[in-house]
Amino acid sequence: MTISNHVFPETINEMLSHLKEPGSKILAGGTGLALMSSGVDTLVDLQQLKLSYIRTDKEKLLVGGMTSSYDIFRHEEMPASLRKAADSIGDLPLLHGVTIGGNLAILYPWVDLPPMLWALNARITLYDPEERKFSADEFFAYSDEQSVGNRNALITEIEIPKTPPNSFADYQTLTLIGNEKAQLNLATNFTWDANKMITQANMIVSAAVRFPKRLECEKIIVGSTIDDELIERAVESVENEAIVPNYKSSKEYRREVLGVYVKRALKKCQEVMEN
Repeated sequence: MTISNHVFPETINEMLSHLKEPGSKILAGGTGLALMSSGVDTLVDLQQLKLSYIRTDKEKLLVGGMTSSYDIFRHEEMPASLRKAADSIGDLPLLHGVTIGGNLAILYPWVDLPPMLWALNARITLYDPEERKFSADEFFAYSDEQSVGNRNALITEIEIPKTPPNSFADYQTLTLIGNEKAQLNLATNFTWDANKMITQANMIVSAAVRFPKRLECEKIIVGSTIDDELIERAVESVENEAIVPNYKSSKEYRREVLGVYVKRALKKCQEVMEN
């Protein structure tokens, strides 16, 4: 790859103007750019846009698109499940290099933050080229058509609702050795009412499927209380999920592990609910 120009816009409008030029590409943490081999002539560096921040209030956290995974992992007010996902990214240099916006923009199958953000009902703000705000469901449908990175759009902010007391969120990932790309990720977030009936079940699978998606078993969990029969039905429904091939582990193995993760997530939720 030969780069002939490296620019540092100070405003979003200036950045959007640079992105209109053929061969221009956004540079955030740089980890995604390292996997590109050609087609980039101008780097549009985001360092001057001041998009690395975490702000909190009583209801939500606002995270700038340039915020590193390390800052997310270290922030005490961040949901524990998202900190766990950030910690799964890899070694310390990667934690510093991978940004939350870049993880969402490129959406490689193995990435850790996006499925957890979806499960947590995050809202994403981006410029494409006008400002647009997406719910998590809307954002992933939009990205499935074409990724934000390939659109040369810019993610400026992610809004993460603070989790209510009657809820439980968790992140599970399958790797065969440390610091490798995930074979399977499962991000979950449950809420329940005073009668311990599940009112929300967000169960997002990635890495083992073509694109991050909701598990079908969400439909049988919402409106039910967690018991052994419900858990068994949820695990059985995993048989219908379309697992993609991977040279490191068979589809059958990863489907089996997905069933284990579903059972584990529901069991943990049940324990939190009871306590």
